[in-house]
Amino acid sequence: MVSDMSELPEHNCDRRTVPGVLGSRGLRTALIGGSLVDVVMGAGLMICPQALLEVVGMPETLRNVPDFWPRYVGVFLLVLPWFYLLPALTPARYRQNIGGAVYGRTLGCLFYLWCFASTGASWTFLVLSAVNLLFAVYYAAALARLPRSTSTIV
Repeated sequence: MVSDMSELPEHNCDRRTVPGVLGSRGLRTALIGGSLVDVVMGAGLMICPQALLEVVGMPETLRNVPDFWPRYVGVFLLVLPWFYLLPALTPARYRQNIGGAVYGRTLGCLFYLWCFASTGASWTFLVLSAVNLLFAVYYAAALARLPRSTSTIV
């Protein structure tokens, strides 16, 4: 049994940075930006779900869902930023999280686009779809440029 951290094997993480807009610093900034978007939406859904749904133009047919569901999504959006903030610290070490972020943002884009097209939701849903698409494309492009981590987890 390990009594303290001194007995654990050491991990070597590649902390090299990649220059440029699609580099490590730019990716960190974008991951933090994505986290902020989720926190704002999550907090709005938790604190005043009906008002937020009205502001974003949620159609009446969807707005009448019990408050449980918007608050449930709010909890998820308040937790999700941690998923982005870990790779913001050392992007090469958390490549899989960034891949998950690409997947999640792509699904978000498609969901908001579907809401707009099939329910008559306001143009705000097109904006939310575009925001998710831009993050997904950026994350994917930056992920492709990241150096492979040299860390080995034992």
